[in-house]
Amino acid sequence: MLFRLAALAAATHYASAADTPRPKGVGPDYAKFYKDPHSFSCIFNPSITVPTSQVNDNYCDCPDGSDEPGTAACAYLSYNAQAPAPPTAPNLNTTHALPGFYCKNRNHNPSYLPFTAVGDGICDHERCCDGSDEAPGVCADKCKEIGAEWRKMDEKRQLSLSAAARKRTELVSEAAKKRKEIEDYIRDLDQQISTKEHVVSDLEKRKDQLEKEEKSRVIRKQPAAGKAAVLAGLSKEKLGQWKTSLEYYRRRRDEETARAAELEQVLSQLKEEHNPDSADGSVQRAVQSYDAYVTKSKPANNDASERDASDLVGAEDHGIPWSDFETEDTPGELETLYAFEQYLPSFLQEYIDSQLRSLRTFLIQNGVLPDKPSGSQPEESQPLKDARKTLQDSQNDLENTRKSKKEHEDSLTADFGPDDVFRTKEDQCISGDSGEYTYEICWMGQVTQKPKKGGMSHNIGRFTHFTTVSVDEEVRDDGKGIGQGERLAARHEGGGTCWQGPARSSTVIMACSEEDEVWKVMEEEKCVYRLEVGTPAVCETSGQRNGESKVHQEL
Repeated sequence: MLFRLAALAAATHYASAADTPRPKGVGPDYAKFYKDPHSFSCIFNPSITVPTSQVNDNYCDCPDGSDEPGTAACAYLSYNAQAPAPPTAPNLNTTHALPGFYCKNRNHNPSYLPFTAVGDGICDHERCCDGSDEAPGVCADKCKEIGAEWRKMDEKRQLSLSAAARKRTELVSEAAKKRKEIEDYIRDLDQQISTKEHVVSDLEKRKDQLEKEEKSRVIRKQPAAGKAAVLAGLSKEKLGQWKTSLEYYRRRRDEETARAAELEQVLSQLKEEHNPDSADGSVQRAVQSYDAYVTKSKPANNDASERDASDLVGAEDHGIPWSDFETEDTPGELETLYAFEQYLPSFLQEYIDSQLRSLRTFLIQNGVLPDKPSGSQPEESQPLKDARKTLQDSQNDLENTRKSKKEHEDSLTADFGPDDVFRTKEDQCISGDSGEYTYEICWMGQVTQKPKKGGMSHNIGRFTHFTTVSVDEEVRDDGKGIGQGERLAARHEGGGTCWQGPARSSTVIMACSEEDEVWKVMEEEKCVYRLEVGTPAVCETSGQRNGESKVHQEL
């Protein structure tokens, strides 16, 4: 409040064009009420008039105390910190009409002093450096040296605030860059998701095809056979599985080769079109890495192996006469029945085989036959198992990519304060001591209370939102303090529960400073904390001093 009185005195002092004669303790804004050389009308009660000789006679004649601007005679009256506007009509008013005793403080800043401090025999040089609040000779005039020291400190404060304003500009620029990076990353994730959705779709089709093939397989009970026939059957089945896997991996190889070629084309175009003098280090590193990649020798194509693989995939029976090894000299009754197909024309063989497969699939789908007959076929072929696993892995990868996109989209819509300025400070922490505790503030995160002498730390709230609060605090000579006016504040809620109390919460009130620092901590009520901090993130680009009005020196 005292600082506000000083600021008010300074602001009102220069409203007048010249210093008019006025009684002791009267500020420039109130000089007009004391111009009559013969009488004085009380400011809030103009119907009451007293002779000019009774002004500053140490006796309170006016109900509003305006006849004693230079004494403590009316100090018992309450008064407003703000300078009241003169009344428009006579009205009995016992509120003090003056904001305080006006100290001219030549060579320094003028100030108002509470009337209770006038004539008390105490030199209040920090507020009334000219000593005019006491009788002549009691207090020396120290305004010259105090004013010189204040101007030195004020110069440092202004330089610090200018540096803080520049830092805020940098923070805003970094925040915009970070937002752009997130937007670019989301677009990249969109492309990844599209590609992975196609991969998953292809894998689902492949898995469904393998399941359909297994379900449509006509099961033939193998008769007692020799070791050679059993080995031939197992080998044929295993080769079939390898053929299926080979088809799948060749397809995946071709897809990845095409993607690599596309990426090489993009990098080649980047190398041709980029500016060699660009200061973007990431582009230069990308071009250098591409040059190194191009100089590496690529593995030579093995045409023979490729032909062998194509032959294996294309061959109906892998080029092996399996019937020579699977045929038994004495077939069983069931085998004889199936052998009946051999006596039919080829078109009938294909038709009957197709009808048997369709019939089996129909019976399985309608629950007539079990999906996996016991003892009739393997529980599940290895190609189908591999297809299921590959599909599951791809689905998990796709889901993780979608989650990552959602997290980044949420980050873009989150509140990071004015101009997104706290985006670059997310998860950075500052700390400061107060009493028996150290308080740690992690921006956009948690506030923690830590005992200095050991013991359990307490969560006193996690960030929920930004708000604004009205403050009225003095600013120290070094400029550290939240000052007066509207201030940005971060609310933190849902902390640890107090013993026999509510969940802890805290409000971090911020004002401009060159560095992040904790200035003051107080517990306003049980488990409700208020932290006053300085940070360049809330500085005005004009270097406005924490709500403090600039005060000119009275000459």
